Amino acid sequence: MQQLVLTNFDNILTYQGIKGNIKFEQIQGTVEQENKRIKLLTQIAQQIVNLGYSNESLRNEIFCQLIKQTTIGSQTEKELKLNILQDALRRGWQLIMLCCETFAPQTNFESIILAHIEKAMDAGHISTEGAQSTVQEEISMFATYSLNKLLTTFRFGGILKVDEKKISDIQSITRIRRVFDCSLADIMFRQSTLAAPEKDFLVPTVLLFLINRIIQTNGLRTEGIFRESFAVDETENAIALLNLGYYGNQFFRSQTNPHSYAVLLLNWLKRLEDPIIPSSLYEKALDTVRPLGLKKTSLKLVSPCEFVNYELPLANILTLKCLSRFLKKVYAEENVRYNLMAVQNVALIFAPTLIKSKSEDSYVNSKNLRLEISFIMTVILEIGNLTRDEESKIAEAEKWVLDNYCKTCW
Repeated sequence: MQQLVLTNFDNILTYQGIKGNIKFEQIQGTVEQENKRIKLLTQIAQQIVNLGYSNESLRNEIFCQLIKQTTIGSQTEKELKLNILQDALRRGWQLIMLCCETFAPQTNFESIILAHIEKAMDAGHISTEGAQSTVQEEISMFATYSLNKLLTTFRFGGILKVDEKKISDIQSITRIRRVFDCSLADIMFRQSTLAAPEKDFLVPTVLLFLINRIIQTNGLRTEGIFRESFAVDETENAIALLNLGYYGNQFFRSQTNPHSYAVLLLNWLKRLEDPIIPSSLYEKALDTVRPLGLKKTSLKLVSPCEFVNYELPLANILTLKCLSRFLKKVYAEENVRYNLMAVQNVALIFAPTLIKSKSEDSYVNSKNLRLEISFIMTVILEIGNLTRDEESKIAEAEKWVLDNYCKTCW
């Protein structure tokens, strides 16, 4: 076990370019050399992630090593050149992000990794000049993505143990109302079989319910909304109830913590079988924010919002517009001073849940993260309003959900 720990630390140092044959200075080279370097980086990253995934007892140690390698001390600054240090930090945070995406620390280590992540997120707000500023922004971006992964993972705090009989009982019913771990099209189809007025709702009832509850519990003015964790067992209980359509259950009547509903909303978006921006359209979506010479598809020059309106299925468009309509309230000036969720932070948090690549190349995915955030932020800011008819129908649906499902919770 000790040898595994030592080997893993060597792998981290190698990935960071501090040790081995992947030095920062060697980045410039032929296309063949660059491809070879990327392939090697990917293999090393996968070794690190796989070690934590398959060895639960080593997860805290892996996070300890990564925290050490992403914490700058005076001695570190003396030993490494600035450009090498900056690249090492970038790569270190890439590894934290990839690990958070795959496994969570054990329960007794949650507060430590969360504190490290939150400190790095705040670093993005430090005003600096030049390259250092860019590095801080990137680290803040990776840290926010890491937090998002931890908040929405099934295994936050360890492996969840669920009673098999309970699962069996739920599965016999959830085919009727299931809203988690299925496609948006399936949700809307099942919803269309319900009694009026739900069968005529333009967006999923669960979305309207969670938005209503966040607002109702003063989530719009709660500091750290969408950035706080919530007990995994309570989250899973809530998901089971939502899958059954039990919106008026005692659990929700007694739950007045807005963070619980924020985590559920992120979970719901993340656990859709296909993201709101379908994976098949991933590269086309990113091409709307890529520089002209780097586009990967034949997509004509269109804005992200034009792309959404022309390419996405109607249910996806309406769901995205409804969500954006709510998020505008989150980053509204009168609320930001309380919740500290400016539009940039909102985009950082929601991008990983709304647009995802099917690629397993972790290195490429981490490089695309900035494009994903840019795309989502543009959509959130600029997507057109609902039509008058759509706005009227969604407003009526919101009021019905509030009166019939949320007032029983209050």
